[in-house]
Amino acid sequence: MTHNRFEELEKRCKTLYKKQLLKIGAGVIGVGVVCVGSILSLKQTPPQEVLVSQTLSLPLSEEAQTPKPHERVEDVNETVVEVVEVEKEPEAFNEPVLFLAPHFTPKKKAKLPQKEIEAANHLLHTERVLMNHFQQMSNYENAYALAQFYFEQKAYYEAIAWTKKANKLNPNSDVTWLIYAKSKFALGEVEVAIDALERILEYIKSKELQELLEFYKGQQ
Repeated sequence: MTHNRFEELEKRCKTLYKKQLLKIGAGVIGVGVVCVGSILSLKQTPPQEVLVSQTLSLPLSEEAQTPKPHERVEDVNETVVEVVEVEKEPEAFNEPVLFLAPHFTPKKKAKLPQKEIEAANHLLHTERVLMNHFQQMSNYENAYALAQFYFEQKAYYEAIAWTKKANKLNPNSDVTWLIYAKSKFALGEVEVAIDALERILEYIKSKELQELLEFYKGQQ
């Protein structure tokens, strides 16, 4: 019985010893794995530090010349285009460019014919004389003379104005009404001319006014 118990104890001791060895071995293996992992991690980190140090130690000129990763080729091209636009070719000529003015000089200056100049001067002189006469003596004859002058020059608005002044000075004269009606008709105011002739014929009997009225009515 004693021998059997001893054998059982021996077996138990061996079993416990094996378990302890397994635990110790597992612990050693775990420690070894941790150590190996830490060593590997330490070996991988130094290159990053070296890269950072190398990047920081780059000269400024190289950083300016080397494009950054996030920059596009379009940005670089745009910069080049702007530089090209700044460059200007030297102008061949310094004289200004005129877009509207013709590049020629007329040989002779335009001049009015002598007859036209003399006629214009004569009309201007006549107008001044008639105006001076009316200023010196504001009567019907001088007002009618100005109305007749402007009507002959086809200055119909001025002619109408002077017929009104002449009518105030002599309302019974038919010749001023003739100038008034003819001026209105020349301006295209046919109805106004007819109405004026019909009204004046109620007070003044004039063959010329009646014939002019019938002529204007026939034009309608």
